[in-house]
Order: sequence, then structure tokens, then C-alpha cells
Amino acid sequence: AGALFGSFVGASVASFKTPNLLEQADLIGVEKAKAKMPNFPRVVGSNAALFAGVGLAYSGGKCLAEGLTAQEHPINAGFGGALAGVALGLHKKSLTVMMGAATGLFVLAFAAEVNGPRFVSDPEKMKNKSIGLR
Repeated sequence: AGALFGSFVGASVASFKTPNLLEQADLIGVEKAKAKMPNFPRVVGSNAALFAGVGLAYSGGKCLAEGLTAQEHPINAGFGGALAGVALGLHKKSLTVMMGAATGLFVLAFAAEVNGPRFVSDPEKMKNKSIGLR
């Protein structure tokens, strides 16, 4: 799911960059405009890989925490969110982004795990759907 969403984001980013460059083609020349255009497969692929990696970090972190604690608890989701933030920081190669994203996603994932069942009419069905039991 992360790779699919990342592909959509990458396609959107590449699509919105291209018209600006086409408008500037008269001013800077067609060859320079073509050289500045984003490499569409690269932009789509890199965003797909980023979103897939962040989703993998979240899922892996949550499962790892559940395995270590041997219980289902909202802290596990927070740990997964923190690892997703670390993945974003590694992508940006910035310690401040890593710390901020890890903290923010920890809080967000924890809050979503605690409050998630309150927003649906059948919490048990949501739980079964999210962990794959049918």
C-alpha cells in the first residue's frame, strides 16, 4: 500500500513540476527546459520506495514491539511510528528531521491506536480487519 501511494505522490510531483518548465521554455530555451524536467520514472520510483520503506519501518517496529512485550498495547504502535520517523530522517540525512519525525510519529501513532476504535461503529470488526482475521 505504501509503494502504491508513493507512486501516486511521485506521479503528482513530476506532473506539477513539468508545466512550470514548459512555460519557461520560451525564456530559457527548449533544450534547457528539457534538461531541467524531472526524470519521471526516477521521481515516481523514489517516492514509491520512500513510502514503502516508511510503511515497512512502521509495520516492522510495531510487530517487533509486540513480540518483545508479548502483548498488544498502544506503545507498540508508538514504537512503530518512531521507527517510521527514523526512516524519514535517514532519507533526509538529517538528525533533526529524524528526531522530530520520530517523536511526532510516535505521538500520532500512539494517539491513533488509543482513539481509533472510538471513531468506528464496530471496533471488533475493525480490529479483525486490521490484523487480517476474517
